[in-house]
Amino acid sequence: MASDKLVKGVIKYTDENSIRETYSVFIGEIAKQVNRKPELLIVPYEELIHLVLDGSVDIGVFTPFAYLDGRLLALNQQKNIEVFAIHKSGRQLGSNAVILVSREANIRSVIDLRGKKFLFTNSNSATGYRVLLSWFRQQDIEPDHHFFDYDRSGDNYLSAQALKDGKVDGIATYLEALNEFEIDTTLVSILWKSDFKIPHIAFVFSPKTETNPAQNIKRFMLGVGDNPVISEKLFGNNPLQIEGWVASNESKYNELRHFINRKRIKPQIVFPIEQHSSIQKEDAAWADVVGLKCYDALVASERFGKVETVMAEKSQKDHFNLFFARVNDQQIDFSLYRNQVVIEQGNMEEEFLFEDLPGLATAAILQYFPIEAHLQIPHLLRKKMKMSHSGLTATISGE
Repeated sequence: MASDKLVKGVIKYTDENSIRETYSVFIGEIAKQVNRKPELLIVPYEELIHLVLDGSVDIGVFTPFAYLDGRLLALNQQKNIEVFAIHKSGRQLGSNAVILVSREANIRSVIDLRGKKFLFTNSNSATGYRVLLSWFRQQDIEPDHHFFDYDRSGDNYLSAQALKDGKVDGIATYLEALNEFEIDTTLVSILWKSDFKIPHIAFVFSPKTETNPAQNIKRFMLGVGDNPVISEKLFGNNPLQIEGWVASNESKYNELRHFINRKRIKPQIVFPIEQHSSIQKEDAAWADVVGLKCYDALVASERFGKVETVMAEKSQKDHFNLFFARVNDQQIDFSLYRNQVVIEQGNMEEEFLFEDLPGLATAAILQYFPIEAHLQIPHLLRKKMKMSHSGLTATISGE
């Protein structure tokens, strides 16, 4: 966070004037909470995540798919962003995606859409394109092949107008559009509605936003409903009809991820099978066996796109390796390195190395690659070894 500014970046998800009128008020009040000067940036879909990750923007305001795409990019760069709030509108925290069709077009099933004129909003819209595209493909319909004519309006309002004016037979939009754009339900029907709600706009801190200001901002946003004067100023008459903010987290996007079969971008790492050691030559063979077992455990975790055993020249991949040193006839010291920096150290009886160290090393490595899982070292295993710090439990969150 810049010393004298609080920068909010908003994706241009509707007309720019409405965004500016609404979010200028928002950022003005939020900036007061941390004694900063407010600055509002309205940016294209693809740009916001980069500004958030490099710290140029302190708070990013993402549409649902922009957030999912941005989070994947962040995790692939070994950074972490997570939604902390979403806005509510019409007392709802999300919207159902729908297909609206003209009753005159005599469309009663998805099969009847073939050969019809259809309108999406834009390729980055959740309700106006991407959820619907996933559903079409689940029905073995590919718009490029099965629709006589389809286009993108760029805006839900324009899609609604085209349907009302009879220029198209169907549109992809959200359920509240019926009321919001005064669509006559005697002339239009709902062909399909998603059985889950797509979350509204996501608010995300930059990884470089300082902890104390971020906590103050979050506390203000989530508690502003308790102050009727400020609430009226913020939400009383904004053109986007935003009514407040509520806490959110990653779990709110699981249904959306599941529906579109979104897969995590798996990172690639290097873990040599041959391990360095200061032990006797006659013991070097088992050190390599332990290294092979660790390699196998990393591959079996299915958390990585590829686990390489040789570091290529100028490679940017994370490099992990183990170093062993014998203490006595029974005890072995080990150190796990990440890019030549120790991330885990311990002492273990030799008889437990083959069975236990691969799991410990894998758990330690996975801490650096956030995913939605929890790895815990069993209680009995803790008794077998002494660790230099308490890094045995990896609580990992992400895609």
